[in-house]
Amino acid sequence: MDTPALNVSARPHFQLKVRPAELRDASDIARIYLQATQDNLATFENFLLTPEERTRWVNEHGGKYPLLVAELNGWILGWAALSP
Repeated sequence: MDTPALNVSARPHFQLKVRPAELRDASDIARIYLQATQDNLATFENFLLTPEERTRWVNEHGGKYPLLVAELNGWILGWAALSP
């Protein structure tokens, strides 16, 4: 009995993109950071930042130090940053 050929092109194609963060990503970074701060799972910080404060941080941080976001189908799922 022959096995039918798998039609790979019929499957949905999902690809996670890791790219430099842009100012438009600031609200998603703030949302993710807020959750991490409240859950205490990914940061030791225990203070909340407003979306405006996070936007200012992205604007200042992005040009000097690596700031990346992970994007899947237009949704920001995570971010990472390095700084001294």
